[in-house]
Amino acid sequence: MGNWKYIRLSYLIPGLCVVTPYLLIWLFGFNSLATKEMILDWAKKLGVVGIGTLNMIFVVIMAVIILGTTSVIRSMATTLTEEIGW
Repeated sequence: MGNWKYIRLSYLIPGLCVVTPYLLIWLFGFNSLATKEMILDWAKKLGVVGIGTLNMIFVVIMAVIILGTTSVIRSMATTLTEEIGW
């Protein structure tokens, strides 16, 4: 079994590399966080508007889960078809 110190660092370092630029962009005002209008637009695109009164946090979580899984599946399908030669 590997050294747990390095296993933890292998998760922590890439996470910091992703989070740091976003924090700097938001702190220096180059972009803003998502507004209610943007989140409502995401909900409309995902087709979850008619479910009732949706909390904005719930919409963001659903968007991340749905878009993340469909993107991975689409990527896998594209890679598979390129490997097979279709």
